[in-house]
Amino acid sequence: FGNAKPAATQAAFPGTLLFASSQFSDMGGIDFNFPQGRRVTQFQVSDDYAKTVRSHTLKVGAKFRRNWVTNTDYSILSNGLMLPITQASFFNGGTDGGTLLQQSFPTALEQPFAVYQLGGYIEDDWKAKPGLTLTLAFRLDHSSNPICFKQCFARPVTQFPQLSLSPATPYNQLMLVNQTQMLPDLTSIEPQPRFGFAWQPRFMHNTVIRGGIGLFNDAFPGSLLDGFSENPPLDPTFTVAGSPTAIISSPTDPKSLYASASASNQAFQSGFKNGASFASLSTLLPSFSAPNLAASQNHPQVPQYQKWSLEVGHQFGQNTSASLGYVGNHGIHIYNQNSGINGCNNIGTFTTLPACNVFSKSGVNPSFLLVNYAQSIGVSNYNGLTASFTHRHGSSIVQVNYTWSHALDMVSNSGVPQDAFGNTAFFATNNSMVFPEDPANPRRNYGNADYDARHILNANYVWELPLKRLITRGRGPDRLLRGWNVNGDFFLRTGFPLTLVDNATSSALQAGGYGSSNTLVNVFGTQLAAGGTGVDCAAQFPGTPQPHKSFCLNPANFTTSPNGFGNVGRNTIRGPNYRMADLALMKHTKITERSEFVLGAQFFNVFNHPNFDAPLMDASSARFGQITRTVSGPTTLFGSVLGADASPRLVQLKVQLNF
Repeated sequence: FGNAKPAATQAAFPGTLLFASSQFSDMGGIDFNFPQGRRVTQFQVSDDYAKTVRSHTLKVGAKFRRNWVTNTDYSILSNGLMLPITQASFFNGGTDGGTLLQQSFPTALEQPFAVYQLGGYIEDDWKAKPGLTLTLAFRLDHSSNPICFKQCFARPVTQFPQLSLSPATPYNQLMLVNQTQMLPDLTSIEPQPRFGFAWQPRFMHNTVIRGGIGLFNDAFPGSLLDGFSENPPLDPTFTVAGSPTAIISSPTDPKSLYASASASNQAFQSGFKNGASFASLSTLLPSFSAPNLAASQNHPQVPQYQKWSLEVGHQFGQNTSASLGYVGNHGIHIYNQNSGINGCNNIGTFTTLPACNVFSKSGVNPSFLLVNYAQSIGVSNYNGLTASFTHRHGSSIVQVNYTWSHALDMVSNSGVPQDAFGNTAFFATNNSMVFPEDPANPRRNYGNADYDARHILNANYVWELPLKRLITRGRGPDRLLRGWNVNGDFFLRTGFPLTLVDNATSSALQAGGYGSSNTLVNVFGTQLAAGGTGVDCAAQFPGTPQPHKSFCLNPANFTTSPNGFGNVGRNTIRGPNYRMADLALMKHTKITERSEFVLGAQFFNVFNHPNFDAPLMDASSARFGQITRTVSGPTTLFGSVLGADASPRLVQLKVQLNF
């Protein structure tokens, strides 16, 4: 993925200028994130064998899958990303230190990798009694440690907290270069026993009770390939701060931020082989900026999920059934990226972060700035109760499902930042919290999962209209009177959880190694009084119009956190509830035995009900608390992330030929 005319783009405006205050439009778009891409080839082979012996059905299977990936992401940030933290810094050309530039300097534009998974299982489905079947299974998996064919991985000699804090330690003694394997170690064997049963009691012929329990493993995130193959000296990234000699200017200006970042890279590359350290490089080049680093704990583990379930289903006559089921799971060893672990109190007032090192005044470890530290310490828990009802009458059907559930975790979506549940780069109002606020206590982020909707009610129906029987009393042509149906669905759920953040303080701390402009670690905001979530907004805040009765947020009750971590937890505020209904009227006409003609109209969001997105949750923004957009429904004409507004009522006339 890349820009069609990169030279013309750079000539028009070099790099990207992104305003942390959000009060001005960014310049340069997202050019800093391109070009990038990958070429992937996959090979897999699998086989399963089953044999029935009396009351046992024995199964065995195995699968091998290997991916070859050529990564072309190394130009990311090579165009530079400028971040004026304050308006004053921008107006003054960045000379006050309030503007940062991030820029990478790749030594290769692509690298080849490979990763494979090997697994096998044995299973016995035993019909112990006529109404009882037991399933006993055991699975064994092995996930490979990703490799680079050109030995393009670099990683620290030990996990980051144990690295030398001396600025005189040579960089080539802190880093292992020319590594074939990405990680220092990885879980090699993943045993996963499982058990299940299905029982139809003799005294309840129309009832089935089923359940199970087992261990399940997930793959370790392959997205770490980028970080470990971009470590210094392979593709070092430098973050430099503005000063009288490093200003917001063209890359050709010797006093520009770009020139300062380039000087840091040249000094680092020439000194790495000769035993240069941060102390010697900063003496040689007073403006030298420490590079960023991707690191991992010494013994990372693949994620494991313990799952269990129990369900009771009952059939009432021939056409009606209902079920009640419970599902639970507990996850451990979930990937967690701690991107504030080297952050320090560079602004003087933020006392809950440690003091900066005395040499560079940024970062705890002077040899590096931003450190992305991979830990397999995440945990999650889920408990859900689902009731389902189904009724059929001829070709008509109605289905209703209700779920009460509670999902908690330290980080959602397997902890991979690129797969965050909420991402402003993909038109979300707020970002999900994928990094620990407190790097010394990542478990402080444990709370409601990003997608924790406590109550969910879904229904769908198809009703064949009995026009011939009701209107013409069985008379009239079938082609005209039969085949009419009304179908539709509706969706109801409570709001998703939100986190109050302070982006102004978060951005200021980036100069001290607490995250970066494209790896945003958030300081949470501070709540001064009850926010009013889940109450009648007009009664809670008289005279303050609120767009949604079930959700209200008074900005006066919240503030920023310039002196330390906020007093709210992750995902402790609830967003607006959601409800949506669709309707369709269709006519099916048989042409031949195997073909039919369909004509009708479909109404998406038939009641034209607006569903509001979450408000802006940045307490430092002038737009804090404002809801700026509506959200589209789960069913829409336009698909997802295509730029079209699918939230209002949409009507589609449909002609279809089935054959």
